[in-house]
Amino acid sequence: ETGEEGDKYRRSGLDKDTSLFFLEELTGYMQENKPYLEGDLVLPQLAQRLDISANYLSQIINEQLNVNFYDFINGYRIEEAKRLIRDSVQAKTNILSIALDSGFNSKSAFYTAFKKATSMTPTEYRKSL
Repeated sequence: ETGEEGDKYRRSGLDKDTSLFFLEELTGYMQENKPYLEGDLVLPQLAQRLDISANYLSQIINEQLNVNFYDFINGYRIEEAKRLIRDSVQAKTNILSIALDSGFNSKSAFYTAFKKATSMTPTEYRKSL
């Protein structure tokens, strides 16, 4: 592997099999425990819960999923938000409530992440349903 990412982890003790094992652990934990719903979730906290180093967790997310920690977490939050929007189409739950219930701390952060992920605003997404 060449380039910046390859060099970044060259000295890491994390091999591919271990990395894939932890990726599976991570994915299972995310689906089961939904830590992304916590607005203040940070990488060291999640790493501690999975009992691995923050550096390894960051490396696994970067190398195996090609995203950074925040995009990884926001991906889950966006899926949750989309589910809540679909569930609330009739109820017209306000977008800020959906953002907060999905783990976002602000409407602006939510809008930015949602639009980046879906190419639509949450309101446009709701109207498209």
